Amino acid sequence: MRNKAPKVKNKKRGIPKVVLIIIILIMAAIIGMLSWMVISGKDFSTVFNKVEQSEDKKDSNVKQNDEKNNENNNEITEEKDGNVSGKGGDKEETSNTINLKDSFKVTYETRGVRNITIGGASFVCNEDVPHISGISSAASAKMEKYLADWYSSVWVDINAQTSDDYIKELLTQINEASEENDGYGPYDIGFHQSYEVIYLTDKLVTFGYTFSGGLGGVGWGNASGVSFDLETGDVIEIKNLVKSKEKYIEACKKSVYEQLQKDSRYNEVVESHGDSYQSTINSAIEKLDGYFTKDGIMCVEIPKYEISSGAAGEFQYAVPYSLVENYIDTQYLENKNSRNINSNANKEYTTEELEKMALDYYEAKTGYRPSRVGSQKNDDGTISIQLYDNMGDHNSTSDWYTVDPKTAVGTDIVKNIIDLKTKPDRE
Repeated sequence: MRNKAPKVKNKKRGIPKVVLIIIILIMAAIIGMLSWMVISGKDFSTVFNKVEQSEDKKDSNVKQNDEKNNENNNEITEEKDGNVSGKGGDKEETSNTINLKDSFKVTYETRGVRNITIGGASFVCNEDVPHISGISSAASAKMEKYLADWYSSVWVDINAQTSDDYIKELLTQINEASEENDGYGPYDIGFHQSYEVIYLTDKLVTFGYTFSGGLGGVGWGNASGVSFDLETGDVIEIKNLVKSKEKYIEACKKSVYEQLQKDSRYNEVVESHGDSYQSTINSAIEKLDGYFTKDGIMCVEIPKYEISSGAAGEFQYAVPYSLVENYIDTQYLENKNSRNINSNANKEYTTEELEKMALDYYEAKTGYRPSRVGSQKNDDGTISIQLYDNMGDHNSTSDWYTVDPKTAVGTDIVKNIIDLKTKPDRE
């Protein structure tokens, strides 16, 4: 027989002590927290919803940042668009309103081209190279190239007529002559080319060209000019502006012949060339060539010897704008009321400049330089210049020149026509 296990009497179980202690601690912590919140004024719900609110706030911040970024992106896009449009507009407005006349600037650099020296005498060729700024670089480059090419073409002609051997022989003769003429030392010969601004408006600039020098005898002086469009740098060709060729030529001829008849050299022109000088002048006008000056369009430039003696110099005449403005495109005449701005064409030589020119002229002509010079202004605006030496008890006059201070052209003591800007033939 199997023995049965004895029955165990069931005991009634309670809450374990450890659990009870934990519960008590938790409740004490809760009661303590609630008490602290009451004292500090905190919202009970805030504490229990802290994490949830924190997450909500994070989501809200992200959303707000996204919206702000979108707004910023829109602003940036609009600003870029505005800058492109606005700056472009500003540039265009500046281009239209800026006065190129005020910004245009020229500096000059003297450059040696050719130099041969024998003893104390030298043959020197140089040029004043213009550097243009204040306008577009493309326009500046065009102008500078044109002027440089002009220089170059002249040097080609000079070099063709003055070989090194010829110049060396000439310099040797100058040195020998200086040894024979005690007190009259060797001198330099040669040529110089230069440009200067003679007329400037907000539309165009005109460079006056000057070529001067010689080989000790006949002066090779020459003057001319060229006008450029300030915006493009292109040469302004009168023939492209003429709308009525026949009327333009007629107006030019009328003006030029009136000016010539008032010229102090007119009688010499008629005596030496009769009526044949008219064909030379007519031919020059009919070429529709020229450039802009403060006085009008320079339509006639007759080199010396063409219609008169070398001493008479060149003949240059400009037709006033008022006589031709109805027959040409007036795009360059819009500012005609300010044509005299920044022009050296109205400049008069100073007394000191004329006195020096007179001494140089007389020395080139005779080989002698007077020790004294004096001058006076006449009622008609001309300047009389006396070249003389003080002999102690009296003055010995070498010559008297009376010239126009604007042109340096006039007469000597025996009424021969002179031009102090050029060197005369040696007597």
